Parts: sequence; structure tokens; C-alpha cells
Amino acid sequence: MSGLRKLKIFFFRMKHFLLLAFIVWTSVFLIFWRARDATSNAILHKRCKECMNTTGVLRAASKHSTEYRGLTPIYIVEEHHEVLPYWFGAVQKGLIPKTNNVLLHIDGHIDGAPPPIFEILPLFRQPVSSADVSAMMQENDVFIAGAAQSGLISRFIWVWPPWDKNLTAINNDHIQATVEMGLVKGLPQGHAYPVCFCMIASEPSTASTLSLMNKCIHLTVDDAELDQPESEIPKSKCDIKRTLSVEVVNENKALELSKSDNWLTENDNIILDIDEEYYGCEPAIQPLYDVGITYKESDTMTDLIGKIFCPVDINQERQFDTIFYDLIQQIKTIKSYSQRRNLEISKENESKLLFTALKDKVKSNNLEQYLCKDKSLDRAIIVLIKYLFSATQSQLSAISKVGLCLSISSKTFEFNPADGMRLCDGFNRPNRTMVVFHTPDLPEINIRTANLEGILRSTPTPAIVTICRSVRDGYSPLKYFEKIESDILKTLKNTYNINHDSIHYDDGLLGGKAGLASRHL
Repeated sequence: MSGLRKLKIFFFRMKHFLLLAFIVWTSVFLIFWRARDATSNAILHKRCKECMNTTGVLRAASKHSTEYRGLTPIYIVEEHHEVLPYWFGAVQKGLIPKTNNVLLHIDGHIDGAPPPIFEILPLFRQPVSSADVSAMMQENDVFIAGAAQSGLISRFIWVWPPWDKNLTAINNDHIQATVEMGLVKGLPQGHAYPVCFCMIASEPSTASTLSLMNKCIHLTVDDAELDQPESEIPKSKCDIKRTLSVEVVNENKALELSKSDNWLTENDNIILDIDEEYYGCEPAIQPLYDVGITYKESDTMTDLIGKIFCPVDINQERQFDTIFYDLIQQIKTIKSYSQRRNLEISKENESKLLFTALKDKVKSNNLEQYLCKDKSLDRAIIVLIKYLFSATQSQLSAISKVGLCLSISSKTFEFNPADGMRLCDGFNRPNRTMVVFHTPDLPEINIRTANLEGILRSTPTPAIVTICRSVRDGYSPLKYFEKIESDILKTLKNTYNINHDSIHYDDGLLGGKAGLASRHL
């Protein structure tokens, strides 16, 4: 397993400034962010050069023609950075201008991290090719920063949910600031970290809330040093390229502001962006914990799976998940039959038979070339099958429910098929992360939906709507996925000129249009 992939699995979001860090926002307090070092960035840069040949990102986004006169287009994606082709595709279609748009971001997280690699970005300019947009799709929480520095967004509004107790504790329901961003003067051309940003408080209460307010910061490789004196630079050393208005608003304050005449107006070009995790955030590994599978056992299975299945896109990802699901059903049948008949089964013999059956199924589906090139491939398959044989029926059911997926979308620029698949159990573990978890019940979901409708009914019609499912990274409450997405779409249809013709489901959705939970029905 590559060093990068280990970082992804074990230290995901280990150092993250929750609020306004980089070119559009700085920090209120620290939450965990993905650990990075110079070595992993070098690996990413190497992969990036390979993937810059990717074409058709904008073209694919433009295939869904939303020229239904007067209809507001809606695009539903799996991972949040997958909205970028649709945003810039909307520019190509003339739905929004190239610059000075307002992003209304309704989400459980700010998604305001800086890109890990600057050299390959269309820095402080509009993307002009699919390769440019691909370079901006570095991770699922850096897409807003990329869009902002390009000039697409001149005003960013993050509406956060009341269940986030960390933000509630700040006791500031409407943080406002201006961000000036640019390039550090005097650096040699091609410097890996050329970006600086200055935060200007809109009011004294904001300045007292944010530690980096009224300072200019040179963003360097060590993001943990953002609040250290050595990261601060004089404003005269920052060549300002963009200015951005930033607002961080809680749900109740957004309800109040939306009813005013001057918060958002008909003259604003609005991109409405909703993440389904706004309703709640829960660890995807929980179904495994509930049946007694530990995170170490889950990681052991993921290590084995990562040596077996190495798909290159969503289609093979779905096929391998189905093959894995069928394997588990076979094991459950064998174990159930032997228990009913009081038969002693040979785990060794049954594992060999299932090994052959799995390889035959892979071959019959023309997937042999997408098995990993690992020397221990066959051994990994046998060990995984034996591991599954040792599980209980309830554990097997939970494992099949969680299923398999790629760690990141194949559309992500750093995607490497050799990293293989994993149990689709997310990256955050209870008691091992500072991410705020919250599982809603149905009454609370109804309240969120009612408040969402209240905000949107008083908001001018957006030019484009994007919805993110956030299932792959293990955030959105999977149990209520259908209810949440249905509520959001119903609210949009009741509020704006939208029907089924204007809703587009991205081709990279886990489980397709129906979603991950319904993929085997």
C-alpha cells in the first residue's frame, strides 16, 4: 500500500482549520485536517502531471442540456469537488458570469481547505480547459478555495446547522470578513507556495472571534503554522489579486437575513450549493461497530481488499462491489446450511472453491485487467475469504451493507487505481477524530427541511443548484439518505421553477441514481 494511501486512511482530516483558513476564510478553532508532508505532496505532483492529460471534464458537464427555458438546473454529485465542472460549465452556457458570483453554501462543513498543490492550478485566472478544472479537483474540501481564487466567486456565504455544538459555542451567529488574496512578492517564479491572504474584520466582534483577523499570512507547506508569527507577513508583501466577502451564518440567522431586502437580491448571481450532510454527520463504520467489528479488523479487511480490486472508474467500482456482495451471500448460505444440518465444513476447501468462483466471475465480466498487480493477489483473496468465513451472520450482513468503494472519486486528480478499493466505511472513527458527529431522527429532519424551505423561499432564484451526497467519505446519514434527498428536491421544486427535466444525476454517484443503500435491491 502506498504511503499516500496510508495517510488517507489513517490520518484523514488530521489538521484542518475549520473556519476561514486560506484564501477565503481563516480559523475559529482547530479541527482535524488531513496530514500532509512534502513527500506526499511530491507524490501528488507526480500523479497530477499524469492526470493533466484528462480531457472532457467541462464537456461532460455540458452534456446535460439545461436549456429548458426558465428552469433552474440541478446537479447531484457524490463528492463535493465534483461540482466544479458544473459550475464552470454554467459559465460556458451563459447561466452565470465568469466572475462576481455569490456562493450560498448550505453544509455541515465549510469545505474551506487550501489545495495541497498550487503549481498546477490556474492561479488567479479562469480555467480555460478541462485540464485546468481537473487540476482544481484535488480533494473534496478544497473546491471552494479553487473557485474563489479563479474569480468565479466574489461572495461566499456558509450556512451551518444548529447541531454543530463547536460552532454554537462561539456565540457569534453571523461572522463577516473580507479576504484579500494574492501572491507573495519577491518569490522566485515557480515557487511551490506563492499564495498569501489578508483577513479584514467587518466588525469588532468578528476580530475578537478569529485569531487571524487583520493579519496577512503566507500559506506554506505546514498549515499548522498558520497562526504562528513566522507565517505572518506585512501587507505590503502581498500582491493582492482577488477580494472576497465572507459570511458564516447559523441557520436561524440565515432565516432572519433571508427575509431582509438587502442580504441577497435579484441582482445577485447565485450558486446554491447544498450538502446532504447538513442534516447530520455520522461515521460510516458504525454498522460494523454495532456488530462487534473493531476498526482494526475493518482496516485489516481494507488492506486485503486494496490488494485485490483496482478499478479505474465508477463502472468497475460498482461491478467489484457487486462481486464482493455476491461472495458474502455465498458464504452466508454455506454457513447457514451447515448450521442447519449440523455439518462440519472445511474452511480450507470452501475457501478454495469460492476463490475459483470469484476469479471465474471476474473473468466472465471482463474485469481481469482491473485486478491489482500485487504479487500477493491470490493469497490476499484466500485470506479475505477465510476472514469472512470467521465472521458471524450479522457481521457478514453488516459488511455487505457497507460494501466496497474507492477511497476517492476516480475524477479526483490524485486518483491512482493502484491504491485499490476499500471497505466503504469512511475515514473518521468515533473517539478518534474531532469531527462532530450527529445522527438526526425524523422529527429533526423535518425541522431542517422546514427551515431550509424558509431560507430558500426568501432567497432570489439561483442560476444553478448543486447537491452533494457525501456518502463515499462517510458523512451523510445513510439510514435517512432517501428521505433527506427527497426532502431537498421537493423543497427546491416547491420554491423554484424546477421539474424532473432539470435534475441531472452525475455518472459518478455511488450506487447510481438510487444511491448506495439501494444498490443491491
